[in-house]
Amino acid sequence: MPVLPLNTIVGKYRIDDLAGVGGMGEVYRAVHIQNGTVVAIKSLNNDAESGTALARFKNEAIIQFNLRHPNVAALYEYVDYPGHPCVVMGFVEGPTLQDLVRERGLPLAKALDILAGVCDAFAYMHLKGVMHRDIKSENIRIAADGTPKLLDFGIAVAKSTPVFTRAGQVIGTLQSLAPEHVRGLRGDARSDVWALGVLLYEMLTGTLPFDGTDVGKVAKSILEGRYAPASELKPGIPGRVERLISGCLLAKPEGRFASGGILLREVQRVRRGLQPAFGMVWIGSREMPVWHAALRVAVAILLAGHLLIGLLTHLESPPPVGRPSTIQRLSADTGPAQGGPAGTDNHNHNQILRKELSWLHSGKTSST
Repeated sequence: MPVLPLNTIVGKYRIDDLAGVGGMGEVYRAVHIQNGTVVAIKSLNNDAESGTALARFKNEAIIQFNLRHPNVAALYEYVDYPGHPCVVMGFVEGPTLQDLVRERGLPLAKALDILAGVCDAFAYMHLKGVMHRDIKSENIRIAADGTPKLLDFGIAVAKSTPVFTRAGQVIGTLQSLAPEHVRGLRGDARSDVWALGVLLYEMLTGTLPFDGTDVGKVAKSILEGRYAPASELKPGIPGRVERLISGCLLAKPEGRFASGGILLREVQRVRRGLQPAFGMVWIGSREMPVWHAALRVAVAILLAGHLLIGLLTHLESPPPVGRPSTIQRLSADTGPAQGGPAGTDNHNHNQILRKELSWLHSGKTSST
């Protein structure tokens, strides 16, 4: 049963629907009672309302409230609903990134564009001393206009965040954890960079670089930075993109891109290098250069025009076969007679005209 039943009033909002359930809480779709604004309300569940969980929840609210970036879901306020603390956030209508990449991954250019937006948010956060520590495809939602939005800041930390875990305690999703997190260390911006490398790999291949049912083997692969190259799973991925992934997934933090800002510049550089002259466009589900798309459209127009002309020609009735028209006969018969006097020509002309008029009135064939 949901912690907050439908139609519950939380502050200025009415609970409208249950949108999702996580390990620490539940997310609801809610509506502002007065102006109808749709929001998301996150509440701690009954099992998570311990002292540490509540402290983390308040820390999440403080961190997210102070982040103002187009790729971060806005947090509006903290509401201390009786027995259930809540945060009110902007509601992002759209699928999660995990939904989009689950089967076959994304086209290269689209994956890089999404990663650039996410990296832009991390560049901003890292400058403010904030580490997300739980970046993964299910924590990113793609808005209706295509903008990626970061959602869950449940284990994020800032410079002022107290230590909530014991030494050596591991928190987060194993498949996205950097080696230092697997060892129980707090990490830094380079730990987020590792998770961004995992994210790019997943977007391109539809699978995770470190995955499996054996937790010990997964952890060992992470600690060693050992994974199958993305191009083995999806042939055709350029070497520069493989190097982008490997620059994030190095076991030693000092070898990785140092922050979200540095990674963002590399992603933009690689994206520009992959973009041919005149740019790229999408035709259906395929991406292609503008000149190629224009050529395809031109050929399609020419073929359509050719087919239309052929159809019209086929449908047009053939001209009637038989007696020439009166005008044609007059034109043929009223020329001057060879060698005859002008009066004779006029006389002949008048005779022919009378016979033709008589023929028209009687409907009978005349003879000259």
